[in-house]
Amino acid sequence: IYVINHDDVDKISNHLNLKEKAHYNSIKHLVYEDYIKEGVIEKTSCDSENVIVVPHPLVFDYKKEKIRSEEKCVLGIGWSNDEELISKIIEYSKKVKEQLPYKIILRSKSQCYKDSNLEVVSGFLSKDEYDQLICIADIQLILYPNSFKYRYSATFQTALLQYNYVLVNDIFFGKKKKKKYPNSVHIIRSVQELFEIDESLLQKKPDGEDIKQLLSLHDDSYIENVFRNIFP
Repeated sequence: IYVINHDDVDKISNHLNLKEKAHYNSIKHLVYEDYIKEGVIEKTSCDSENVIVVPHPLVFDYKKEKIRSEEKCVLGIGWSNDEELISKIIEYSKKVKEQLPYKIILRSKSQCYKDSNLEVVSGFLSKDEYDQLICIADIQLILYPNSFKYRYSATFQTALLQYNYVLVNDIFFGKKKKKKYPNSVHIIRSVQELFEIDESLLQKKPDGEDIKQLLSLHDDSYIENVFRNIFP
């Protein structure tokens, strides 16, 4: 029996009994990243050979033509954005008097807001709406909650393949991405810092070697070879 582990890893109890651990070790686990494998082993005491990393395929279009604007756009439209953090960003933005040289656009599951520096859109986006926003992004912003830990982010994948530098908040997930793609990721440590992005950071682009690494690891042929090794 093979199971694909995704958001369920964060929901596994840290206090499994021996019977539960034996159950997890009786099956094979497919995960998307090395750090997710580490999480499964840590939580379930699975043997390493029973947890197999199969990279997430490239499922989104990329290299779409950029829409250039004099105003820079810092875009964060991932569906798993931290709602509490978005609320704090809205409250902070209300106190900012000066016009920033960039616009922050975020997506929330439930909140809407707009001023001269910040726009929060709510709910589902059609593919056309999503693509249009991706095309105006200069930097992409990923603001996940602490509960988003042993998971893969297709939003992050899309950002790099769109040749956008990525800002992440200072949580476990963000630190893992910074470690793997050090020249393409910057960690934001406060709401205030989000409103004080300097010009040098606004001009940054992801490292070409980081993009090559992502493309090679997530290429269909590479994933096919992984599966052939699993099922010879």
